[in-house]
Amino acid sequence: MMMKLKPTFLLFLLGILFCSCTDSDREILLKTNKKLQELTTVQYKAAFKNYNPMTGELGKSDSAIALYDFKSNDTIIGAQYLFAKKSIDIGFNGLSSFFTNKEKKQLVYNTVKSPDDLFGMPFNMFSIQQLRNLMPQMLSDTSVQFKRLSDIFINGTACYKFDILMRGKGIDMNGKIVQRKNSNRSYSIMIGKKDYLPRQFISYFEEDSPAWIISYNNLDLSPAINDSLFNYSLRNPDYKKYTQDEYKIVSTNGNILKDNSYKGKIALNWTLPSMAGDLVTLSQIDANLVMLEFWFPYCTGCVAATRDINEIQKKYKDMGLRVFGVEFTKPDSTKLTDYISKMKIEYPILYAAKKVASDYGVSSGPTIFIINKAGKFVYSRTGFIKKEVINAIESNTK
Repeated sequence: MMMKLKPTFLLFLLGILFCSCTDSDREILLKTNKKLQELTTVQYKAAFKNYNPMTGELGKSDSAIALYDFKSNDTIIGAQYLFAKKSIDIGFNGLSSFFTNKEKKQLVYNTVKSPDDLFGMPFNMFSIQQLRNLMPQMLSDTSVQFKRLSDIFINGTACYKFDILMRGKGIDMNGKIVQRKNSNRSYSIMIGKKDYLPRQFISYFEEDSPAWIISYNNLDLSPAINDSLFNYSLRNPDYKKYTQDEYKIVSTNGNILKDNSYKGKIALNWTLPSMAGDLVTLSQIDANLVMLEFWFPYCTGCVAATRDINEIQKKYKDMGLRVFGVEFTKPDSTKLTDYISKMKIEYPILYAAKKVASDYGVSSGPTIFIINKAGKFVYSRTGFIKKEVINAIESNTK
């Protein structure tokens, strides 16, 4: 005789069976942490929304393809990265960060000494890279409370959802847990039920009032990678490359030099102080040709050109060539004497030339001008190309 079970008892048994086959909350979080730590590379579509804390209105939203390489020896964030958009790429190779302007074919780079020097911080905020660092911190901090909520779908993916409460603490923009006295911060993390990888992260101003919503879609754990993706010096050979300081000049100067666009035009006159202690006026220089190299300290191209310019000055001096280096970023000569000696610059140096550089359309260093006795440009170019410079000198000293 078969015994019939009451419906309530059946539901009870099913509940026991369901619970015994699912992970505990802690196990889910530990599996997620393990998955994150095992990543060597990851590519995904990163999307963020940032809300106004006063009005709750959406302030900014954006998306990019994010690529991280965790095999990097970098000590800044522990990864190389590239954020690719239609109009711009943003990258970091462990030493230098860069961004490109694809329309203008420009690349801007800087040396990174701390996370504050990185380009692309909005895409780094609560990124997979930051969560990779955050999960061990949160799981080992007994004051951080996780609360499992009902499962949720994120862009068609079934996810576990956890609320995270931090009392007297919060997550800073670099992905570190920091003390915030008399302040409680709330977050949510959504984790894929199949692969235990994050699908969304939310940072709140107040309960149910989001500040940031970050989504991670189309995850690829084995993307194709090569060094040129992250290293600015290996990519975009047809782009003009600027340091961050140079780009500040470019972006504020509407009169940008186009190579040899000044040829045949009269050079604007100027008077500048020299490191020798006197004043030099262009129109009063007694020479058949005047060569000007606009430069600034530690400009990579300027340093590389110094030896060749020293040689050019010596070789063509008797043919009536005068060479001047023109430092155009400093208001005075502070520290220039030691730098000139260190770099073994042998030609005269002028300084305090910011306005002259702007008038001449100088946007980066080195920029070379050659002016004839009549005061007209015979050569003008951003960058130093030795063969071109010598040809311009020899063809105008015959």
